[in-house]
Amino acid sequence: MKIIKVLLFLFIFTSVNAQTTWFKSLELAKETALADSKLILVQFSSLDCSTCDKMEKEFWNQPEILTLLNHYVLLKLDTDNYKELINRLDSKKNPSLFILDANGKLIFKVKNYKSKSKVKKALQDYSFNMLLVKNESLNFHKEETFATSFKLAVKYSDFIVLLVDKNVKNSFIDLKNNYFNISKVLLENSKTVNVNYFNQKLELYKIQELLILKKADKALYNLDKFGSNLTEGNKQFHNLLLYITYSMLGYFDHALLLEDKLSDNDLLKAQLFLKE
Repeated sequence: MKIIKVLLFLFIFTSVNAQTTWFKSLELAKETALADSKLILVQFSSLDCSTCDKMEKEFWNQPEILTLLNHYVLLKLDTDNYKELINRLDSKKNPSLFILDANGKLIFKVKNYKSKSKVKKALQDYSFNMLLVKNESLNFHKEETFATSFKLAVKYSDFIVLLVDKNVKNSFIDLKNNYFNISKVLLENSKTVNVNYFNQKLELYKIQELLILKKADKALYNLDKFGSNLTEGNKQFHNLLLYITYSMLGYFDHALLLEDKLSDNDLLKAQLFLKE
């Protein structure tokens, strides 16, 4: 029995320490995050940063923090060598901490952090398994096209509805919109897709965002603006959003009239919006 306990301790100890290696390359960190379905935790530091040294000794090596770090791909970068990335992330002071998705897009940042409790809370709040968006993230990593960026944005929309807590929803909404914005730019240069259909689809996902944020009045106003211009391929999604909106506003008779037009999956998805 004692031998089993010792082996179990050694396994846990080795597993925790094996995961605390900090990458020095952003590209390697992204490839690992894509493979392991994790977010990337980026720490910027420099040789003359005394707070960085203090945090290293007093914070990062604590057992409870090491456990939280297992949820991330860890990346430590010197500010002198990554000035372009620092400017893009708006990181002017050390130490700075960022959480990125597997393609290097910003989700959350703590600039010039000194509060250990704030950093710990961030590590807890964003410790997601990103398996739901893995395939779409890999496809975007391989080739940045309208299709790959749009599908990844849609998958992040599902991720927000299914898994994200209230206190971090806005961060993932910004991330989702980042990919939608990329797809919108690429859509304008595309000659092989139905531009009107996808522009409407983008507008409908903006309305879904309003419903995620419980802004049903605004959602109804924007849904009504489509009128008879709605393309056939977007009618199902429009009906779903209208059903959710009516239900949120308490217009249950109106919502009931739409139920026959929705699939079982649509009705299940609607309940995710209405459960809070």
